[in-house]
Amino acid sequence: MKRLNKVLVFLTSAVMAASAMSGLSAYAFGQWGGFDAVITNPDTDIYEEYTFDSKRVVYRRIDDPYMYYTYKDFKYNYLTCIVEYCPNVDDIYSKYSRLLNFDYSKFDIVDDGMRITMYDVLDEWDDPREADSIKDKQGIIKRFCSELQECECLIDAEYVAFKATVEEGQTLQDVHMDNFTGTLEEIQAVVDKYAGSAQVELSDNNKSYDIIVEDIADFSDFVSMYDELNTLSDTASLSVSTIRLNDLRSANTNTINVLNVIGDNNNGFIYGDLNADGKIGISDAIILNKAITGAIILNTDQEMAADVNVDRKVDPHDLFDLLSFLVDNIYALPVMR
Repeated sequence: MKRLNKVLVFLTSAVMAASAMSGLSAYAFGQWGGFDAVITNPDTDIYEEYTFDSKRVVYRRIDDPYMYYTYKDFKYNYLTCIVEYCPNVDDIYSKYSRLLNFDYSKFDIVDDGMRITMYDVLDEWDDPREADSIKDKQGIIKRFCSELQECECLIDAEYVAFKATVEEGQTLQDVHMDNFTGTLEEIQAVVDKYAGSAQVELSDNNKSYDIIVEDIADFSDFVSMYDELNTLSDTASLSVSTIRLNDLRSANTNTINVLNVIGDNNNGFIYGDLNADGKIGISDAIILNKAITGAIILNTDQEMAADVNVDRKVDPHDLFDLLSFLVDNIYALPVMR
């Protein structure tokens, strides 16, 4: 059992020392405190927040309402494991499936064995930038992978606390009218009321029109334009297609090698174990505090073990995370943001 009171006493003194050195006083514990650094307005001078729901967060260019910067395809607690199939895999997965309770699980056969992909998604009323409803599964994931490793089934495992797709580019709305018996001028008069710029093209059979909207102030104006076009003729049928000219890429928090977390990558260190005694305790926090304040210099293995938030530097953030682990505020190192 961890000695909570002793850790809390040390926490107080360590925080004072670290804050005095760096000025840092409001560091947030917890796995989900950094999403605003992933989902963010790319440029507040160019983009404004347009809309968000549990599926996407959209920013729109101020000078061009058809240029968007969109975050979508949100995945939380994203875990991929490569396992060598053996009878123990089924038993271990069955044991942890209820505890992990992922929203999505998929099994694929790969060259090395079997790949397990698991992650969570949001409920429809949640804000992707906060994700308060997502359960912190670091500790359970660590135990799950440790048992796979102990039975020599686990080949590789990676964890990402959060990942998303970024879609940046232009969106055009194309209205197609079939069997319209009126004139192009009637269509143009309606379009000009709502769209600053639009192409109205007549098909070869003189009964179908394509209206490609290039400039319209608001989506509600597009809806109004569509409704008014729909009233021009009882015989016409309308449909809408979306044209996207977009660049896709990913945005995510740090990728964690879970084998490093459970200490089985033959890399000479375990995160948080600065004195290399095979366990994480107060003595490790004392060493880290001395390194941050300049009292000692860490060797290469100690620097890697000290970087418990895997941001490639050793600073007061790492000390806060290590102490938070010691008082059970987080349940695995490195901190999987």
